[in-house]
Amino acid sequence: MFNGKELFYTPDDFAAHLSHIVSLIESFENYHVRLVKRSGESRYTVYAKEDTGVVVAKSSLPPAVLLIHESNITAAFWDFLKGMTDENSAGTQEGADREAAAALRRYIEKLKS
Repeated sequence: MFNGKELFYTPDDFAAHLSHIVSLIESFENYHVRLVKRSGESRYTVYAKEDTGVVVAKSSLPPAVLLIHESNITAAFWDFLKGMTDENSAGTQEGADREAAAALRRYIEKLKS
C-alpha cells in the first residue's frame, strides 16, 4: 500500500469481501455495519471499536493509516460515527443489521452481473 502504487479489488474479490462482511453480521451479535449515504471524500475508511481503538485509513495517494488507542479520542470517533448514521431508520440494532446485510447483498448481486 505504501509503495506509491494504487491497488484495486477485482469485482469478484470485492464481492467475496462483502459476502464475508454479511456472514460476520449474521454470525456475531456484536458485529455491526452501518452504510452512510453522505457524499464527500470516499477514499478513506474509519473503523472504531468502543473502549479499544480507531483505525483511519486513506487509500488515495499518498496513502496513510492512523491507529489511535487513546480512550477519549476513540470515544469521540465512536460518537462521530454514530452521528453519521441514521440509527432510527430500522428501529432496532437487529433491524439496522438486517438492513445493512440486505443492502450489501444487493450490491453483491450488482457486482456479479
